[in-house]
Amino acid sequence: MDKIIIRDDDVLVGSSSIKDTFKRFKRVHELICRAPKHLIHVPNILVEEIQEFPDCIEYIKVETKAGRMRPELHGYQHIDYGKLSSAEVKLHLSRAACWFKVQLDYYPTKWYTPWGASQPHLHEAAKLLGLKLIDKSKKTNGRYGIVQEIRNGHKLSDFNEIGIHWWKGRDIENLEWLVEQCNGSI
Repeated sequence: MDKIIIRDDDVLVGSSSIKDTFKRFKRVHELICRAPKHLIHVPNILVEEIQEFPDCIEYIKVETKAGRMRPELHGYQHIDYGKLSSAEVKLHLSRAACWFKVQLDYYPTKWYTPWGASQPHLHEAAKLLGLKLIDKSKKTNGRYGIVQEIRNGHKLSDFNEIGIHWWKGRDIENLEWLVEQCNGSI
């Protein structure tokens, strides 16, 4: 069985409701790492925002090199890219790709846009930079739907990706349950 991608969006936006942003993100990663045969952490990075957390950047670099994490691009900023021109999108993606290469010594392969933006010019810009835009606009499971479907009897192997937000308590509760199920060998 291939590993299930735990797509972790909004890495790393600061939050006034969370005392230690990096500590919370690290907790989510360590939780995912408790089921290494089944799950892989795929943090979707917001380049401008994560720069406020240099310890997190180094952590992601180390965990990526160790094979416990596979970071992908969420955006240079947390904006609706569908509202930008082609030239603006290309500039954002170029800056983000450069940052990944320099700071993480890693090049992302996927672009998970904020709010599921998926206009044709975004796909075109992504392709120019060797990225595949993952269209999340048509996901039908809802925010907690996949975990609920597993609780209702669907097999974990029926899914290849589960989306979370590292800062949402409910997402972490569902993730804890999922890790327990994985370790019980769903």
